[in-house]
Amino acid sequence: NQSIMASSTGDNLRSLIFKLEGNGTASFSVLDQLLLPHETKYVPVENVEDAWDAIRSMRIRGAPLIAIVAVLGLSVDLTSNEKTKKELEDAPDAKEYIYEKMAYLQTSRPTAVNLFNAMEELKAIVQNDALVTNPQIPIHAPTRRFRQSSHWHPRRRRSTIATHCRRGGVHSPRRVGAPLWG
Repeated sequence: NQSIMASSTGDNLRSLIFKLEGNGTASFSVLDQLLLPHETKYVPVENVEDAWDAIRSMRIRGAPLIAIVAVLGLSVDLTSNEKTKKELEDAPDAKEYIYEKMAYLQTSRPTAVNLFNAMEELKAIVQNDALVTNPQIPIHAPTRRFRQSSHWHPRRRRSTIATHCRRGGVHSPRRVGAPLWG
């Protein structure tokens, strides 16, 4: 994987960058917190293996961020990774295929309560067939919860979400008034 380097001038430091492309695919990268404060480097997350590695290696830290990286990593994998899309199409049971990916993500940090809670929420979505019948759900599912629980501004596609993490700073995916993606 190639890493995306952040400019040192004029860029806000963000813990993650998620972009929804016009063709229904998405791109996702995380700030490599292991390199801070000496270097600012964003690492692409293109599949669940990349998300697992970012969580396990502690490239990303903070309970809310761990859960969000897992959910968005799964979303990008299911909607933008050609190999995964083909495997999902060929799988005898699409739900089981997705559950396996979710279970794999949970092994990245077995004590992360937020990660397990996020996977349980997604499992409920999958059980209701919404995910399998509508491939856009994986991308929009994480944002739906934010819209319901925050001050969402639909015309500006902005939110004033704030999450809590004892470590604070880049360990928490909050940017008040920031675009939710992109």
